[in-house]
Amino acid sequence: MKRIFKIIAACLIAGYLVVSFVFFRRISAEEMCTGLVVNVLDENDTHFITGRDIENLVVRSGFKLKGTPMGEINTEAVEIAVRKNLLVERAECYKTPGGAVRIDVTQRIPVLRVAGVNGSFYVDNKGEYMPVSPNFTLYLPVATGHVDKDFAMQELYKFSLFLENNDFWNAQIEQIHVLQNKEIELVPRVGTHKVLLGKLENFEEKLSNLRLFYEQALPKIGWNKYEKINVKYAGQVICTKRKN
Repeated sequence: MKRIFKIIAACLIAGYLVVSFVFFRRISAEEMCTGLVVNVLDENDTHFITGRDIENLVVRSGFKLKGTPMGEINTEAVEIAVRKNLLVERAECYKTPGGAVRIDVTQRIPVLRVAGVNGSFYVDNKGEYMPVSPNFTLYLPVATGHVDKDFAMQELYKFSLFLENNDFWNAQIEQIHVLQNKEIELVPRVGTHKVLLGKLENFEEKLSNLRLFYEQALPKIGWNKYEKINVKYAGQVICTKRKN
């Protein structure tokens, strides 16, 4: 008899839980959205996009969240709309227990700024095109001259990643000028000379030779002694003196 009572009690409890779950889900679905909360997760590091930008994007995409029943809000659709912004790396949209819709956003990370034949844009750390932002300009090496999107996203991307991951050269190189024959001329932050790197093949070896020259020779000779330093030829550092 006790066993029967236990089975009946268990069934009643299970039934209660199912009914309660359905009831509270219905109440939650009918609850009105209190508004949108945007969290730009890396806003302390870069400022390409703001919470206000995301809010405006959601409105322009046709979503009316505040005052809409939570059950009628498609968070996946909102998420897809936010991801279409080319400054956004990741976006996660979800409903909060407090009745709001929240979007967590991560910005893309550029490694190079380009001011070339296709106008101004960034190349990000995955080698993809990234538009400039009216909100923020990042302190990066800038590529100028005869550089288009394809050359920037393929050839210069690899070179820029090397600079990004090398403390010495990341602090040293200010400008990457692309000549018409696709040879590279570098403008350092220190000194008044230019560096002719040549083609990008074997650039690590060329920069290694240049660094030795910087560390061993220029401190004795002076950083403004030369007008141009040529490292395009294997194992050679050819200097052109500045004309007085």
